[in-house]
Amino acid sequence: MSPKNSLLILGLLVITDASAQMKQYDYAKSLSGITDQWHQIVLDEDIIGATSQKLNDLRVYGITSTGDTVEAPYILQVLSDQVERSDVNFTQINSSSIGDTHYFTFEVPSLKPIDEIDLKFDQSNFDWHVALEGSQNQEEWFTVLADYRILSIENKLTDYDFTKLKFPSSKYQYFRLKLESSEKPKLRSARINSVDLTKGELEEYEIDQIETNNFKKRKQTEIDIRFEKPVRLSMVELNVADRFDYYRPIQIKLLSDSSKTEKGWVYTYRQLTEGILNSMESNVFNFPSTKVKELKILIENQDNEPLNVEGIEARGFIHRLVARFSVDADYYLAYGNENAEKPKYDILLFKNNIPLSMKHLALGSEERLYEIERDNPEPLITANLWLWLILLPGIAVIVWFSLKMLKQKG
Repeated sequence: MSPKNSLLILGLLVITDASAQMKQYDYAKSLSGITDQWHQIVLDEDIIGATSQKLNDLRVYGITSTGDTVEAPYILQVLSDQVERSDVNFTQINSSSIGDTHYFTFEVPSLKPIDEIDLKFDQSNFDWHVALEGSQNQEEWFTVLADYRILSIENKLTDYDFTKLKFPSSKYQYFRLKLESSEKPKLRSARINSVDLTKGELEEYEIDQIETNNFKKRKQTEIDIRFEKPVRLSMVELNVADRFDYYRPIQIKLLSDSSKTEKGWVYTYRQLTEGILNSMESNVFNFPSTKVKELKILIENQDNEPLNVEGIEARGFIHRLVARFSVDADYYLAYGNENAEKPKYDILLFKNNIPLSMKHLALGSEERLYEIERDNPEPLITANLWLWLILLPGIAVIVWFSLKMLKQKG
């Protein structure tokens, strides 16, 4: 055997051993475009659909020219909205009424721009319309909000308030709240906030199938949603066609498990979130980023006619990895292992040292690392036996050739 052939066999053996770490995962995609130490990798739908619920099974592996396996550390980032809400100091300097019109005036000495005023009243069960004005001198007033509705519902079934004023960032020294009511409002407290919002990056997912059923006896509307493949959602928005006032408790559930019995399939659902579907505000329901294939939405109609839900939108924040590459190698993103534990990397302790901007890496096509036999997996002893039966002849040849070389030199 020539030295060239023996080295080829040795290289194949080393690569087989080096890629064993990747074999713990179902899939891999090659990474291209590595030019710097830091890069970002956006997780596509293939990866999202194959990873575990907790996203613990993501690894960036590299295979060097010598066949060694290296692991690049990463930080998983969810590009969600970042909200920083800070209290703004103010003083309530006036409270007055003229007939059914009531005024509350606040002074904001810092001239810091504000975005919200959260109101609390001693009364409950009201439905009022308010306006908000701003001024620098209390002589000339400018409209900030007009005909804004605030509401309170309190009974045995629910306790709901919608009394937070939200408006474009405004900078005035004085704000005046104007409220129309035959009953004099008793303002218990007000909280003025400055909101710094950095919008996240959302992806809208196409819904494959929607099935709506109204159950009169249960006084409930049930909406089943199915996606073509698993997606990772963060919010669901319901678009209601009805233009009258409505107020309905709602639950959004995730299909978490299913099993076949003699009587048919049994489905298990886990609650993602609950809230109130209502005509006062946008019906967007948020929850932690969750892998979803099927959803069930339950609307409690009580004694009312079912609502006409004309559309449902499902969105999820984009997920990405920020990875550090310190060794020259051919890199792959491996994923798909429900039993994988969350990796622990040093870079989690040094996030401030990570650059703010970096290039994206391109993902190759999805490769199945090995065929999984879910029902009849091959015993580990048998699998290892076959591996050694393949490797031993090659090892014997290399040992024989090495001894022969040493003997010739001797």
